[in-house]
Amino acid sequence: MKVAIIGCGVVGSIFAKHFSKNMSVILYDRFAGNSKKLAEELKAEVANSAQNAVESADIILLAIKPFDFSGFADEVGDIWKGKTVISSMTGIEVETIENVLPQAQVIRIMPNIAMKYGEGVIGLVRNMQFDSEFCQTIEKWLSGLGFLVWVAEEKIDALTALTGSGPAFVLMIIEAFVEAGIKVGFSAKEAQDLVPQMMKGALALLEEEKRHPAEIKWQITSAGGTTIAGLEALEKNRLRAAIYAAIVAAYERSREIR
Repeated sequence: MKVAIIGCGVVGSIFAKHFSKNMSVILYDRFAGNSKKLAEELKAEVANSAQNAVESADIILLAIKPFDFSGFADEVGDIWKGKTVISSMTGIEVETIENVLPQAQVIRIMPNIAMKYGEGVIGLVRNMQFDSEFCQTIEKWLSGLGFLVWVAEEKIDALTALTGSGPAFVLMIIEAFVEAGIKVGFSAKEAQDLVPQMMKGALALLEEEKRHPAEIKWQITSAGGTTIAGLEALEKNRLRAAIYAAIVAAYERSREIR
């Protein structure tokens, strides 16, 4: 089984490294330096054109920008019979891809980059044409990247905002924690060590106790104490509203990308 990775940026590179553990990989990127560098690392093959990459592979992973898809399809031509296409392109629906590549079997996914360390969220679009055996095969291909979830296509934009863009928002919050730690007296190194561990601890509480986050928050919060003072400041500065607005803005932008 051979996989062609089309687009060797951040997402494409993660998938290339994942697939190279069990399959032969051929790489193509319109910027040849990207595919060459990755191929040296993985000892993978480099295609000199998108058409050659697709011709050589059984599975094609599209990790390109949505506005590049039309040009890519024109370049490759009509050689899709018997190919399985996995698309991570934002905003391009399965039906659109199937119309452009009518002989291919199309899977649409929405990953996030935490899959680099096996902790990603990968949404897979439910396609009623797939039987359970094929769905299990897809899951096997993606196993080890993180949490796999099958969703209706109308929820992909929501997933893009919540779990695709979400890590960037969380990292900005972590950055604020670190800088606040510096403000109250820690060195940057000390704050950068303390904050991620505190975040891990909060997630461990949530995962192990399986309670609503508010219940755990109340357990930490004592009457007239430091935590309630901080929570009051967060409410005054509209933290919840800012996070809510960020997710909605990302969702609306995802819907605009067609």
